[in-house]
Amino acid sequence: MKYLRRASVMSVLFLVSVPALGDGPGWQADFEQAETIASENRVPLLVHFHASWCGPCRQMDRQVFSSPTIQRALQEGLVAVQVETSARPDLAQRFDATTIPRDVVVYPDGAVETLGVGFIPQSSYLARLRDTAARGRVIALAQREAEEPDAAQPNTNSVQPLPAGQQDGLDEETVGLSGYCPVMLTGLRQWIVGRPEITERHRGVLYYFSSEQRRATFHENPDRYAPRNLGCDPVVLSRDHRAITGRIRYGVFFDGNLYLFRTSENREEFRREPLRYTRIQHAIRVDELTGQTFR
Repeated sequence: MKYLRRASVMSVLFLVSVPALGDGPGWQADFEQAETIASENRVPLLVHFHASWCGPCRQMDRQVFSSPTIQRALQEGLVAVQVETSARPDLAQRFDATTIPRDVVVYPDGAVETLGVGFIPQSSYLARLRDTAARGRVIALAQREAEEPDAAQPNTNSVQPLPAGQQDGLDEETVGLSGYCPVMLTGLRQWIVGRPEITERHRGVLYYFSSEQRRATFHENPDRYAPRNLGCDPVVLSRDHRAITGRIRYGVFFDGNLYLFRTSENREEFRREPLRYTRIQHAIRVDELTGQTFR
């Protein structure tokens, strides 16, 4: 195997499928309703404190919350509600909203964190929303695994084998990501099963796509959407120099790339020291893979 050095520092984002919630421009109408929905679905609750007389608050409305991208992000993996401080002084006191605008997050485990105070530009606010949703997924997965170890595993029963004549010598174990569309998974963090008639091979692994458009997107930059190291567990690669494929239930996003792990223990080891396992890229061939299952 060849080794290429690469350094990067980014936050670790864990991969778990959670429902997108909310309606309208992304905000729930009532705090108690939003709190209930967030609790029932184990997603973070985002509380945006504002006031009609607040200049930065109005600036956020015009420049940030009017964006369709922000409105979608407010519904993806979290529940969001706006609170007028004069109307709900009890909530302002509860969350110490002494300065506005202020964004506070309540995570599924009850932890409370101030996401930001004052005006936040659209790009920064979007990044914070996505990081908040990602952290919520980590917490929700840990809770589900503690209660029922197999509850967080994505459903792979609907993955279909390739039709006759399209297998090209590949058995179903070489189908990447168990047939889930890599563009939907990496680009939008959505578990969408691909269609067996819309496929493309990358480095010897066959991927299914949910549409021709998604396949074309993958074709333009396959390394962006395919799992790193052909889906091999980077901890095993580094420790044992063996190309053992990981499972999608133990997927992690780091620096925008998807890494798969064989066990939850390996995933946690990666979480503690991600740069140790991402500085070196491993040039792996598909015929070197063992343990070929992505489930």
